[in-house]
Amino acid sequence: MRIVVLGSGGSWPSPLRNVTAIAVKMEHEVVLLDCGEGTQRQFMRSSLSFMDVTKVLITHFHGDHFLGLPGLLQSMGFNDRIKPITIYGPEGIEELVHVLLRLGYFKPTYEINVKVLKSGEALDCGKYYIKALRSDHVVLSLAYALEEKTRPGKFNLE
Repeated sequence: MRIVVLGSGGSWPSPLRNVTAIAVKMEHEVVLLDCGEGTQRQFMRSSLSFMDVTKVLITHFHGDHFLGLPGLLQSMGFNDRIKPITIYGPEGIEELVHVLLRLGYFKPTYEINVKVLKSGEALDCGKYYIKALRSDHVVLSLAYALEEKTRPGKFNLE
């Protein structure tokens, strides 16, 4: 597991810090936690590719946490993405993504799935779990934990 902070500027970006987005590299995929504006550009400045993102976890609906989705999804399409992506979030995520996908003349070249997560819910993602819990914020908000499953170690007798 490798964590790359793409943005930590909260709701106010600065010349040196973009708004919120964190990429977690899990073997052959990237899980994106929040997607502030310019996230695809931040990926280009990092060692990761936005084309490897399979899941996006939106914590809540303040703009600095989701307004990068239209640009990111369109950039994926411009780069001939064909593999599906799933966007998760609290109640209301389906309507939010539906509205964002109708902005402009964007027609996805790949499947975009959207799923609501509830506090206490856990997703089995094969080698790891994504756990969602309600977080303390002024609006409905989820916190996420990515937890690797137990795996047997390798013992080198020498």
